[in-house]
Amino acid sequence: MVDGCGLSRMNTITTYQLVEMLRAFAKDSSVFATFYKSLPIAGESGTIRKLAEGTEADGNLHAKSGTMARIKSYAGYVTTRSGKMLCFAMIGNNTLWTEEELRDKFEQLFILMARLP
Repeated sequence: MVDGCGLSRMNTITTYQLVEMLRAFAKDSSVFATFYKSLPIAGESGTIRKLAEGTEADGNLHAKSGTMARIKSYAGYVTTRSGKMLCFAMIGNNTLWTEEELRDKFEQLFILMARLP
């Protein structure tokens, strides 16, 4: 890491590394509740307040988003219909889609994840 804010183009972290961090937090009862509550909630707060409105992911998806020119990312948690919590990290980098199109594609994935049995 070059800086603490995560905005430097010199920062490099894989989605696998992000998911492993999220999994580690979820397994640590001393920090998870506070960390989970700090994440924006789809349809309710932060930069994802307009994401997945009126769907199974609304109020269910807890995630941090990130955006730079030609880059969109999300990392967090979503709970399936059966109550299983999934952690995820998704990064779209230098795609042919617009930022809005990429956001919509991620949103569809989040909805499908929330619909999983």
